[in-house]
Amino acid sequence: MKRIILSSIVMSSLAFANSHSTKTYEISPVVGKIFTKDDVKLKDHNVGGLFVAKDVEHAFFDQLELGLLFGNADYEKELNPTGSSDVTRFLVGGIKNYPITEKFGLFGALGVGYEKIKNELHDDKSRILLNYGLGLKYKITDNFGLRSDLRHLIKADGDKNILLSVGLSIPFGGEKTTKPQKENIKKQSSDFKSEVAKKREKVEEQIEVTETKVQKKIEQKVYVPSRKIVVFFGFDSDKITPEYEGQIKTFANKRVNKENDTIILTGYTDSIGSVEYNKELAKRRVLNVVHDLTKHGIKEDKLDVKYLGEEFDAINKETIITRKNNRKVEITIK
Repeated sequence: MKRIILSSIVMSSLAFANSHSTKTYEISPVVGKIFTKDDVKLKDHNVGGLFVAKDVEHAFFDQLELGLLFGNADYEKELNPTGSSDVTRFLVGGIKNYPITEKFGLFGALGVGYEKIKNELHDDKSRILLNYGLGLKYKITDNFGLRSDLRHLIKADGDKNILLSVGLSIPFGGEKTTKPQKENIKKQSSDFKSEVAKKREKVEEQIEVTETKVQKKIEQKVYVPSRKIVVFFGFDSDKITPEYEGQIKTFANKRVNKENDTIILTGYTDSIGSVEYNKELAKRRVLNVVHDLTKHGIKEDKLDVKYLGEEFDAINKETIITRKNNRKVEITIK
């Protein structure tokens, strides 16, 4: 059994090192307490350490996490009068997030680990373990939050410990996106009649130009089909990755001089979380795409925005495999 769990540690570590997703990380310094129940006869003891997680896609878990915990534990004196021991624990596994509101969420953890007990008067003792549990996260700002989790640590020999910890949650490493100003978008939505009039004029101009071209040269194309590009996002994220920033820039450069274009932006989310939260998440995603388009020369009066969230899922009958395809903004040329 030890060989099987040790192999799992190695494979999980390689997956952590080689994963290619949104390049977003989270670091969490924590303090806590271990409640012991094993044959080594250590007392309950305090621990401190660090968890580091990396966002991943195309997997059941939303994050891969590494943890390192240090502690010093006394023995039950009536059973083992040899003083205290240094205890080091290394944990690796997956994190599955379940957002409840924009600020608050739950997460589940499942993985394996390794425990080493060092005592000057005895030989070192090492044990493989399984770790699983639940936790809470509370986002104070986009760059800072709090976390707490409860883990069950089961050793390969059957001994069991409980870990209760609290700490900070500090995300970093993603592409920073400045949120665009919303005044122009609101004005555009409120002035609906004016927009309809502008679009009618554009359609009339297109019809006139089309008729002229047909008269002069019959074989010339007069119909331009609708085109669409899709910007995908990470789980519970409104950040545009460098890959899609490049696609948006290329798209904008090709369309910046197309005066008759109407560009429709439609935001979607997966079904995890409340309807209200997903509606707001879809809106943030769309506004970030608007910001990138206008940054590269596309005028705001050419944009028509929709925030559908999960209420109108892009894919019905959502599954774990297809859920990631709902986290997107569609850009359609009309």
